Amino acid sequence: MFLTFTHRTSANDLNAFNDSKIGVLVLAHGAGPKWNNAIKEAVANVQGRFKKEIVFGMGEYDSIQQGINNLEKSMVKAIIVIPLFISSHSEMYRNIEYLLGLREEPDVLFWILMGGEETGDESGNGHDGHTDYKMDITTQVKFSVPYSMASAINYDISITKILEERIKELKISDYSKTSIFLLAHGPITEDDNKMWMLHLNIYPSSLSDEFPGANFFALTFRDDAPSFIRNKAIEKIREAIQKEKKTGKNVLVIPYLLAPGGREEELKKILENCGCTFYPKTLLPHKNISLWIEGQILGAKERLQ
Repeated sequence: MFLTFTHRTSANDLNAFNDSKIGVLVLAHGAGPKWNNAIKEAVANVQGRFKKEIVFGMGEYDSIQQGINNLEKSMVKAIIVIPLFISSHSEMYRNIEYLLGLREEPDVLFWILMGGEETGDESGNGHDGHTDYKMDITTQVKFSVPYSMASAINYDISITKILEERIKELKISDYSKTSIFLLAHGPITEDDNKMWMLHLNIYPSSLSDEFPGANFFALTFRDDAPSFIRNKAIEKIREAIQKEKKTGKNVLVIPYLLAPGGREEELKKILENCGCTFYPKTLLPHKNISLWIEGQILGAKERLQ
């Protein structure tokens, strides 16, 4: 899915666009240096003469506006926004769409989580501690050139290929005796989780064709959700693993996470005493993330012309 908006005061000749006149604004959650560096490397490996900017964060207005300003100062004639997120189904993603002028109202849940009012949740989780401050989520950014927003990953065949490589790296001798779990971070709300699972469950179907005999499962551990939701998700994961082990299967767990240095340690804690093997390698580093970004750019570029 691509969402396109043309600035009303712009009369640029879109047919005259070439790579050097297109700015690419990559939005990514951000974490520690290891995680951020993996994203930077993937973006640096994107082919083309595009002007590129990366904005890390939770969709802060000022950071996104600064990224837009930087690209416009470099004289680009259009901007393509690439949301480098696993899923487009979250309160943060919807609020980013609002900030970009693609939704009429900010996301209410995101407003609450970012300090709009007390949530009543004592879990202390929030979004990695972002709830300690009140964030401007109502001021929309301004563009002086046409722009287009691509979609998050959701499901993509290029990601299936990464997962196939990760499984082959495990050197499994007998797939018929193996159960493989893909564990994703997941969202807060039930409606969003249904959409996450809709996309996640495409991977087991594809991977089963490549590795006949193996059992595949996909689940979310919902680490940012209130404790009662998170605990239920974790219990579901552990019960599913134990069920497979009781049938005599060797259980392997692969994180469906974007970059290293993020939630792998949390997953290790969740899987303690489960008797499974955790392979902590995330989607990055891998060339297919850069290829996915290129595909998103080309798709959005076609819509601008």
